[in-house]
Amino acid sequence: MIDADYPILEHDPSLEALIEPSRLLSPIDIPPHCVLCFFQDVIAGLGERGLLQPVYALGSEMGPNPVYTLELDGRPLALVHPGVGAPLAGAFLEELIALGCRRFIACGGAGVLNRDLVVGHVIVPTAAVRDEGTSYHYLPPSREVSPSAAAVAAIEATLARRGVAYVAGKTWTTDGFYRETAARIARRRAEGCLTVEMEAAAFFAVAQFRGVTFGQLLYGGDDVSGEAWDSRHWQSRVSIRERLFWLAAEACLHLSMLVRRPGVVPGPRPAGRLRGGADSPAARGGGGGGRPRRRGRGRGLARAARSLQRRAARGPSGLPPSQPSPLPPPSPPAPPSSPLPAAASRHRPPPAAGQ
Repeated sequence: MIDADYPILEHDPSLEALIEPSRLLSPIDIPPHCVLCFFQDVIAGLGERGLLQPVYALGSEMGPNPVYTLELDGRPLALVHPGVGAPLAGAFLEELIALGCRRFIACGGAGVLNRDLVVGHVIVPTAAVRDEGTSYHYLPPSREVSPSAAAVAAIEATLARRGVAYVAGKTWTTDGFYRETAARIARRRAEGCLTVEMEAAAFFAVAQFRGVTFGQLLYGGDDVSGEAWDSRHWQSRVSIRERLFWLAAEACLHLSMLVRRPGVVPGPRPAGRLRGGADSPAARGGGGGGRPRRRGRGRGLARAARSLQRRAARGPSGLPPSQPSPLPPPSPPAPPSSPLPAAASRHRPPPAAGQ
């Protein structure tokens, strides 16, 4: 165990903890591909249209949290709301891995640190600044942690196929929604952060520790870049949220083309023992984790996505041009026939009433 002046930096590299998810939960018949969707309104709408089949329920003191399955183009995948904040989201990810899921894409909204990122613009996190606590229980202290490169490639390839403009870069993961001060926001912006949210660093750390594949899609929500907070009415962006979900689902299933590790039961990986390869966490600047393998065709597709889409998505300042809605119409098996109910929650806590 690493000694440090502050408890959060006392990293323990032990591979097993007193409470191990794999000892508490047995694998079930569940698809290996799983979408973690922060949009409860979208999940409710899918259920109302009869597209979801409940297969399990995660639990906490807030009550049961259903795990569903659905099909996209005849292929099954799991769907669950991951909860709010790094500790709960990380714990739910642990339990989903124990149940049998192996390839994950999360989709959610985030605050933007530059107002040029319009509401609804897609952001692909390539690293998360670890300004939360959960990730430090999985990986040694560092400033950033990275998602799985194969997952980023699958996301970018999906966005390229659908003609969706996006920007890729760092996100800032924080535990303190009400402590996003002007000085801290300026510092994060200076180090290249595009967005702020509350779970990405924990997701990426758990995934590296357990040796599973994980990536995330975000859309630009409220604006924290100015002197005053601007909600930009993120609660009314229901169509954007559902479209982002279907993009995440498609990218998640695309991972089967890029990752060839069937039947592998993930377990803890010794931190600091990096495996080489173009798509390893080490190649992206992250620590720990195993190496998801990609087929040659997938690599070429991902490179094309990065080259073409970044050129199309970024303006002279390096940020995407302003536009009312960068997402195209969704392509689910059963598109919505009527508007979904107004959003009731997001993965960053809502502001106090009247703000």
